[in-house]
Amino acid sequence: MASRTRTSARNYQSNQGPSAGARIAVIGGVVVLVTVLVLVGGGGGKQAAPKQQPSGQDPKPATAAPPKTTSKKVPATVPLDFKQRVERVWPGLEARGNDALVHFNAAKKAKVAGDRAALQREVEAGKAVYDEIIPVWSEIYYAIDEYPEHVGDACRSWVSSRERVARKWSSRFKALKELWTQ
Repeated sequence: MASRTRTSARNYQSNQGPSAGARIAVIGGVVVLVTVLVLVGGGGGKQAAPKQQPSGQDPKPATAAPPKTTSKKVPATVPLDFKQRVERVWPGLEARGNDALVHFNAAKKAKVAGDRAALQREVEAGKAVYDEIIPVWSEIYYAIDEYPEHVGDACRSWVSSRERVARKWSSRFKALKELWTQ
């Protein structure tokens, strides 16, 4: 006699795929995931409409000073004397660097206007500021080489944002010299 096996209700349900509750849980999870991705990826809000200039006013000049650099938290391995030196000297260097950028922008305008005398004044003023700030910053930055390697790496990391600003000043001065020689 041939034996016949009975399929239990549990076996029958497991062969049919996930239960209705499990399907709802998966769909709910997908909806939550999509919502989170939309909020994180899309900003989660409306963008502000651009401000419109009243028709009777001239637009403001675009020669505003760049924002001040933000300071990182000082790692524990950065020596206190180096930290104090940078914090004491940097604000003055940054202010003078912003002055140099003002001279750079004025020199560009003078070059466009064809005003050779104004261009010369601005180039000389920018050069004077550059000659004042870059040696001071270079002295601070190269003082890092006097420390052991792991301390020097921490110092370089800490002053990296300031070094980027100093490189910007250098590139603007090189452009200023090119404006003068053209």
